[in-house]
Amino acid sequence: MNDNVIINIEGLNFSYERIPTLKDINLKIRKNDFLAIIGPNGGGKSTFLKLILGLLKTDKGRIEIFGQKNSNVLNRLGYVPQKVRDEKFPITVKDVIFMGLEVNLKRKEKDESVREAANLMGVDGILNEHIHAISGGQRQRTFIARAIVSDPDILLLDEPTASIDSEGQIKIYELLKKLNKDKTILMVSHDLNLLTKYANTITVINTTACHHTNKNLPQNISDLYYQCPVEILNSSIKEKEND
Repeated sequence: MNDNVIINIEGLNFSYERIPTLKDINLKIRKNDFLAIIGPNGGGKSTFLKLILGLLKTDKGRIEIFGQKNSNVLNRLGYVPQKVRDEKFPITVKDVIFMGLEVNLKRKEKDESVREAANLMGVDGILNEHIHAISGGQRQRTFIARAIVSDPDILLLDEPTASIDSEGQIKIYELLKKLNKDKTILMVSHDLNLLTKYANTITVINTTACHHTNKNLPQNISDLYYQCPVEILNSSIKEKEND
């Protein structure tokens, strides 16, 4: 495998209760890519991330990270899920970030790592605040801090800017762009216009996958949803039927 390719996915297939969710996914993700994953609801985007993380098992195909099975490199991955239920727990920002660290680290090492991650994500001033008492943007930055506190090589985020105002979204994107200097980022999002300013590659997932770089994006960014081979084929068939 090319040394620059850190995630290699070949012939990936996955089904929920025999209903195909992902089919024949082939993708190579390179070091320091900022990959945006877009597509319709139910198209398999979150499932795709969970398969990379090893939270789900593939029906067919393989996923290699740094040339190994994903189960062997979980300590090199950071993850921010789509929804985190935190409202009912009296837990502080600092406690949340602590959760991203290995148990066997010394307390001093943990404190230093937490301060560094909090400072990087701009939540160092609210470490003692309860997680449910801060804004949505601060909460998301806290969860990202938890994901990066162990200094992973790859960061996977599932709609990290959902339910955040536009100003908060831009702040998170700017922070992610800084992280991208040292980390490979895979992010699920619906925000096409912002994504094209920050991501350098885009994959459309709707059961199958279609990959783009910023160099070959269509002029009308919304057309990305209609550039996938299956959709093009269906459109072609309908045109012939109408002739």
